Amino acid sequence: LSWLSTKLSEVPPLSALFIYEKCGQMAQVSALQGAGKFASVVVTPKPDRGKARGDECSAYLAHITSKYGSLADYTIFLQ
Repeated sequence: LSWLSTKLSEVPPLSALFIYEKCGQMAQVSALQGAGKFASVVVTPKPDRGKARGDECSAYLAHITSKYGSLADYTIFLQ
């Protein structure tokens, strides 16, 4: 996620960054360059369940369903 510090020059005030980790490695928030631009950074493991291989859409759906009552006015999903 090094692009956070090089490509993203500004973020709106109070913006939150949610990272859904699908690769089995937990990102260390303190090591993420550019994470300081956000009001909060949340890293959530999203491993595959059983033999079914989940793709990024499963993480998008998990975000929408878990935050349904408090979704942001704007949400951007990146792969």
